[in-house]
Amino acid sequence: MSGRRSALVAALAFTLRVAALHAAPGKELDTPRLAVVVNDYAGAEPAVLELAKSHVILIYRGAGVAVDWVDREDPRLDDQAFLKSIVTVSLYSEEMDDRSDVRDAVVAKAPPGGRTVKVLYHRLEEIWSGRTPEAAFLLGNVIAHEIGHLVLPRGAHARYGLMAPEMSIPIATSRPLFFTPAERKLLRSALTSAADD
Repeated sequence: MSGRRSALVAALAFTLRVAALHAAPGKELDTPRLAVVVNDYAGAEPAVLELAKSHVILIYRGAGVAVDWVDREDPRLDDQAFLKSIVTVSLYSEEMDDRSDVRDAVVAKAPPGGRTVKVLYHRLEEIWSGRTPEAAFLLGNVIAHEIGHLVLPRGAHARYGLMAPEMSIPIATSRPLFFTPAERKLLRSALTSAADD
């Protein structure tokens, strides 16, 4: 089988597994959930941001985790208990870069065990050259990677996949990246434990 055909078959098999996870009756109760809110200080293009969110949903669904994007006007944001369980993704503008404490070569940061992801949106804009699909793939992969740092154990970088320490730009701008099987297990376990507390 050619390399291209093998990749197509693998992608189809993964899509079918993800669809089966999503459609399985009774699975919803067992699925760990992750609530995420976005602070868009960078004025991201709405089409890019919405498509990036859909990529994050797909990436986490592949790990057996449901992502719920919470609107900034959601009344639950007034509830202190809910606020303690939510992940905040802040898209920083170029003007905010000085306040970010993120090294020049880095596009985002999330302290392990924290609840906040900082994305230096303008640095991503320099990479994707204004094309919406590429921008959405890269933004989605970066957000998913950084949320992974919040949930997975400290130092959770892998040799390949979503949690690789450095993303290949041609790959990260062309498709969603995914967690390894071991990372998926750790992710579900950590979120299930957090929900039980």
